[in-house]
Amino acid sequence: MPTSKAIAELLHEHEIILKVVGNLEGLANTLREHQQVEVAVLREAAAFMRNFADKCHHAKEEDLLFPALVAAGLPERNGPVAVLKSEHVQARSCIAKLATAIDAYEHQGSALRAQIIEAISCIGELYPQHIAKENEVLFPMSERLLTPVVLDDLAQKFEGVEEALGKNEHHRWAAVAERLGQQACRAKPEGTDNAPR
Repeated sequence: MPTSKAIAELLHEHEIILKVVGNLEGLANTLREHQQVEVAVLREAAAFMRNFADKCHHAKEEDLLFPALVAAGLPERNGPVAVLKSEHVQARSCIAKLATAIDAYEHQGSALRAQIIEAISCIGELYPQHIAKENEVLFPMSERLLTPVVLDDLAQKFEGVEEALGKNEHHRWAAVAERLGQQACRAKPEGTDNAPR
C-alpha cells in the first residue's frame, strides 16, 4: 500500500490504463469473430493511449519520477529506469502501429482487420507486464529510496503536468476509459450499417 500521494496517483492511472488495454483486447476478439467494430471506438482508444497513457502518465514517470530515482542513486543507463524507459519507447511504437492500422481498416475495409489485431496484441503483450514491473518493483523501490519531501514535491509536479495538458483532461480521459468499456461490448456482424467497406 503506497504511503505517498505521488505513487498512489501513478498506481491509480495504471488501473485506468489496464482497463482500456483490456477493452482493446475485447475489440480484437470481436474482430477475430468477424464482427464489426466502429472506427470511432478504435480511434478513441488509440487517442486514450496516446494522450492519457503516454503524454500524461509516461511523462510523469520519464520527466519527474525517473530523474528523482537517478538523483537518489539508481543508475540511468542500466537497471530498472533504463528498462522501463525503453518499454515506453516500445509502447509509443505499438500505439503508432494501431493508429496506422485504424486508418487502413477505415479506408480499405475489414480485410485489414488483422493489422488492428496485431497492433492491439503489441499493446496487450507490453502494457500488463510493464505495469507489473512498475507496481511490484519500481514503485515500492521509489517509496524506499525517495524522501517524503521528494515524494511530496513529485505530487505537486504531477499536478503541473495535469495543468499543462489542460483543465479536467485527466477526468475526461478517465471517462473515455469507462465509455470504451461499454462500447467494447457492442458488436455487429460485418456488412451491417456503418461497417468499414
